[in-house]
Amino acid sequence: MKAKWFILLVIMTIVLGLSGSLLAGSVTTQVTNNSYEDSFPRIKADHIVWQGRNDGDWEIFLYNIATGVTTQITDNDYDDLSPQTDGSYIVWQGFKDHEWDIFLWNGSEVQAISDRSAQDASPQIANGRIVWTSEPFGEEFVGPSEVVLYDVETQTRPVLSADVDPGNTLDDGGPRINDEVVIWIQTDDQDNTTLYMYDLSNGSITESPEYVWRDSSQRDGIVSVLSRHDGHDRELFVYSSNSRRYYQVTNNSLDDRYPSISANHVAWMAAGEIFVAEYEYLGLMSPMDNARLPNGTTPTFAWEGIGYDGFKIEFSGSPSFPTLEASVFPSGEGTWTSQTSFTPTEEQWKAIREIQEGNGTVYWRVEAKDAEGGVSFSEVRNFTIDEPGAIIRAAVEPDAKDTTVGTSCFIETVLSWN
Repeated sequence: MKAKWFILLVIMTIVLGLSGSLLAGSVTTQVTNNSYEDSFPRIKADHIVWQGRNDGDWEIFLYNIATGVTTQITDNDYDDLSPQTDGSYIVWQGFKDHEWDIFLWNGSEVQAISDRSAQDASPQIANGRIVWTSEPFGEEFVGPSEVVLYDVETQTRPVLSADVDPGNTLDDGGPRINDEVVIWIQTDDQDNTTLYMYDLSNGSITESPEYVWRDSSQRDGIVSVLSRHDGHDRELFVYSSNSRRYYQVTNNSLDDRYPSISANHVAWMAAGEIFVAEYEYLGLMSPMDNARLPNGTTPTFAWEGIGYDGFKIEFSGSPSFPTLEASVFPSGEGTWTSQTSFTPTEEQWKAIREIQEGNGTVYWRVEAKDAEGGVSFSEVRNFTIDEPGAIIRAAVEPDAKDTTVGTSCFIETVLSWN
């Protein structure tokens, strides 16, 4: 397989006069405040799990965002490490009786789910299914490692790698799982690797020359979270692959590290404690402000909303949007759309054009509603519609990965060749 090289050029330039370094509506909660170290949080839905070094060994803890209640899941005399959650169950590896085993918390009790003489480690979970690496051992041998899948509902425990390595002569490890597939890497004695993919819907295994894995604790849909140094300490930023922009979540005097993201919540560790932030962001994407739109073409209005589940788009001849003069889509009390773009129908575009005919300029904004019913408004932009034959300026955002992070601008250029 040909080698592919990637060069990532990151140029940071200081931009003066910028404001609003934090995301609007970002609220941080300190989850732990104790005398021992808490580290490596993972978040899914309302569950945050982590390991805390309590009474001389590592234990597993759970925080429920909805209730604000912290629960200690394990309390024993051996190390419990690497907790993962799918929002319903928690899995981790525990060093019991000088052997690493995989444990499951099902909401009420803890049970061991690995059942053989092996070093079982690095569990991953999705939708009630768990995968891990298992390295069999005996008095005179160790390994090679295998990949095991456990289903909480059926309690079945197949060794996935046995189908492609029946004699267990090769190392299979590094499994990852989502709602659709399990992937893992097989390595032979010459360090040649093969990537396998197990289809959870039909049980088929295929060899994949290349597979882009987009699921991780630091990514949820189009949004990723990362820890970066701002010149003073490490802060957290979320990056949207939709708008290709970075938004700052934290701004404190601590080193914020090892973030994990789920929906509009980010969990992380700093100074040996666990924190979680709930954030919201609403921003317009296109057309750009002061745009001149071509006559005879109906544009698409696009925006980005993180932490919101309903939207309305408003048009007015005044930037103050008087209630009786604004055109709102979708119309109707309590009517919202989950879409983040709007292309007017012929009739709707005619109504918007009439706003310009009466005022010369059309102003637009987006109203957003969160899960608790709170309402926010975006910035206000404006546009005009040109007459036929007029010279048109760009009506969409420039196609550049130009992003603002607090008071800094990151420009990313990615080059690749075979």
